[in-house]
Amino acid sequence: MESIPEMSSIAEVLRAASQVLERAGVPEARREAGSLLSFVIGKDRTFLISHAEDELEEPDVDQFRDVVERRAAGEPLQYITGVQDCFGREFRVTREVQIPRPETELLV
Repeated sequence: MESIPEMSSIAEVLRAASQVLERAGVPEARREAGSLLSFVIGKDRTFLISHAEDELEEPDVDQFRDVVERRAAGEPLQYITGVQDCFGREFRVTREVQIPRPETELLV
């Protein structure tokens, strides 16, 4: 993915990934970019905000680029990260299972 620079700060890669996801028509592109970066570096969204100027390691940028490409191609965020919250609990999800939706909580 050419839009995400090799050596970049957290803020720079988030900005670039948000643009890639927006162009792909992903709703809430900025939020999803943050979720993907949190997944890749193993830090929460608060860390991303408070360390926005920190430089990312090249392997992290490469992995982030890969997951952003997958999301831009239409793969659900939950299949990329492997988890989905439902009823305040975290469920593991794979392509073999359906992703719990907010409507599921209403039905139950």
